[in-house]
Amino acid sequence: MLPGENVVVVFDALVVSDGTNVNVVNVTGEECPPRTLFCQDTATVIVTCGPPSLICDKKVWNSDTQTWEDETTAEIGEIVRFNITFSYWGDLSFYNIWVLDILPPCLEYADNADPSEPAINGNELLWHPMISLGYGESYSIEYDALVISNGTNVNVANITGIECGVRELYCQDEATVIVEEPAEELVADADGPYHGEPDEIIDLSGSASGGVPPYVFEWDFNYDGVTFNVDATGATPTHSWSTEGTYTIALRVTDNIGTKDIDTTTVIIETPNNPPLRPGTPEGPNEGKTKTDYTFSTSTTDPDGDQIWYKWSWGDGNVSGWIGPFDSGDTCEAVHHWTEKGTYEIKVKAKDSKGEESSWSVPLEIGITKKARSKGYFVDFIEKLLEKFPVLEKIFKIITSILTSFQNIGSNIK
Repeated sequence: MLPGENVVVVFDALVVSDGTNVNVVNVTGEECPPRTLFCQDTATVIVTCGPPSLICDKKVWNSDTQTWEDETTAEIGEIVRFNITFSYWGDLSFYNIWVLDILPPCLEYADNADPSEPAINGNELLWHPMISLGYGESYSIEYDALVISNGTNVNVANITGIECGVRELYCQDEATVIVEEPAEELVADADGPYHGEPDEIIDLSGSASGGVPPYVFEWDFNYDGVTFNVDATGATPTHSWSTEGTYTIALRVTDNIGTKDIDTTTVIIETPNNPPLRPGTPEGPNEGKTKTDYTFSTSTTDPDGDQIWYKWSWGDGNVSGWIGPFDSGDTCEAVHHWTEKGTYEIKVKAKDSKGEESSWSVPLEIGITKKARSKGYFVDFIEKLLEKFPVLEKIFKIITSILTSFQNIGSNIK
């Protein structure tokens, strides 16, 4: 080169990464008379981080909202569906693509992949689509997974490929499936049965367990088993019934996710029962002999007009069963005998048809002496017969008188 001459070298370079990039040029040569000349210069290319050439998006289907989302909830045994979509935004072409999806421990591959089934290695799913993408083109893969355990489970997808033999492109995205412990079954509890009088205000007490709190409480105060009519809300309402009877009531509980449960119980409305009045002191003999039956009687009334049963205590350790029923005010009779001499207290109590009992009566005291030795079967029989039928005594006296008269006439004839 002669003085004043110059040489220009021009070339192109492809920007392959971002950053501040200093390009250095060195020039050397010989000058006559001989010496070596050298010079150096730089040029800088500042590469800002522009849009990536490869974008990927991992989504999971939300069946409630019917949309693809980054996160959803599921229960054990449920099938969830995933979508992997990636798009190329470079100026060349993108090919030799590999899609690796890594399933978390709570998920298990459940087929139905589209457009093709993956190669499966444990929890890894691998696709190698034979495609080439140009600027703005995209590709999607979908598949199903079975939820097999609880936890917050992140599902990761990795996409790699080559951009026109120049460089390898890579992107990654994830979608999350939250699997919560299944809630216990919702159970409503209306408590009860409840008891009260007509027009009495009765406190009701409802509760719930399981499901997903908080709860909504609703009451039907005359439930027919088919249609639920809301008569009150809240866990502890009050209500009164004006007429005696047995009523079926129902509590309906709704939890925070709309699950419902109904429990029924009864309310028994009745006028308070009054026990019978204390029976009168038993009426009957106050002395007697052993092994001889004696009859005793008593009566009482029931304030509610209920029928009455009587129980007798004989003072010798023997107590009768309940004798009856008798109408209120009617007389009850009972028979008893004693086997040992002594003094005994006879008392009686009453109960009504609802089981309410009176107190024991004022006792009747009876003295029992030992029965005299028998005069013989025939004599005993005659004495008992005369005791029972006094008129026979007069007849026997008349007959005896007649026989005595005949006997005297016979003696005179002799």
